[in-house]
Amino acid sequence: MNVTKILKEYIEQVRDVGSHDQSKFDKMRKRGVMLISNLKGENSSYIREFKNIRFYPSVYPTTQATEHKAWNAGKERLINLVTTILEEV
Repeated sequence: MNVTKILKEYIEQVRDVGSHDQSKFDKMRKRGVMLISNLKGENSSYIREFKNIRFYPSVYPTTQATEHKAWNAGKERLINLVTTILEEV
């Protein structure tokens, strides 16, 4: 399977994960680390950036709207990161 197709499928997987589906979220995170490590190396700046993406607010208590906003912002950052990698391959 070609790298472009794999990364595009990963982006779709990210878009489909809901904020309360911990199983899919965990799978998405682990697959992302694996893909980036295999493409760019375990010590790449992309891995560090990936690991620094937050999907939940860092302040509690919080509102559902704030949680939703943080979740979507994290997904967008991840999609932007993978899109950048796509442009390099």
